[in-house]
Amino acid sequence: MTDQPNLPLEEPDESSDSLPTIPEQTVQEIARQVTQSSGGKLTEEEASNIARKALQMRVTRRVSQSGPLPRPEVMGGYEKILPGAAERIMAMAERQAAHRQELEREQVVNQVKLLSTREEKLWGNARLGIWLAFIICLVVVSVGAWLVASGNVIGGGVALGLSSLAAAFIYGSQGKRTPDAPRETSSET
Repeated sequence: MTDQPNLPLEEPDESSDSLPTIPEQTVQEIARQVTQSSGGKLTEEEASNIARKALQMRVTRRVSQSGPLPRPEVMGGYEKILPGAAERIMAMAERQAAHRQELEREQVVNQVKLLSTREEKLWGNARLGIWLAFIICLVVVSVGAWLVASGNVIGGGVALGLSSLAAAFIYGSQGKRTPDAPRETSSET
């Protein structure tokens, strides 16, 4: 298979539905090549006709469309075939856009509900952890006080030290709004 060069095409004016025309210079170049390859058996006019026909077979027009509405000239064609079709197409596109926007809105609302439910569960677990730490702290403080009162100063000091760590945990956790939120720090300038 041989590679065909991209042919320069002149775009038709917007009002016509015809295919792009091929510049005469391109036709003449190909006609010269056809004449040379025929060994002079073809005249320039015959070679030009062959080149023009070959090029016309290669010309294609590609139009791509993206979006809910057809191009205006296509919309006009629908309107010619079926009066009122353009209005129906516009209404259909408007309904489709409204439907898509409603689905997107519902998706956002559901995601917000899911995140808030998940956050609420996490915050509930964190709150439970704070209360359990507080109870453990009270128990350790009570045991430490009892040990100090019964004469075991070292054991009581260790117990009271552990309770201060638990108290620091409780105090540090209460400053957070959510378990995942970064701790706020104030910077003095």
